[in-house]
Amino acid sequence: MVFICLFSVFNSLLSSDGRAATVAKVLAMTMIIVCTLTYMTVPYIGIFGAALAVLCGNACSMVMIAAYCLSDYDLRIRRMLVIQPDDFRYLLRALTH
Repeated sequence: MVFICLFSVFNSLLSSDGRAATVAKVLAMTMIIVCTLTYMTVPYIGIFGAALAVLCGNACSMVMIAAYCLSDYDLRIRRMLVIQPDDFRYLLRALTH
């Protein structure tokens, strides 16, 4: 679930910046990964193989799109995921005004 949430944030960032083609390329690569892993794992471990393939595909898509966004937009992952003191100050200012 974390992968899907982070992917949607990066997807929105790229799409709003006119780079929907990049998102489409990442999703195409994800589809190839999921199909390949499903083909390889389902005969051996059944439905769990399909679940594992989708999990790996989602993780790969999130890593690919995150790497692109982090390098292209100079984002810092720690700044995005960890609440900073500035965030609290901004929240307090917004609530008091």
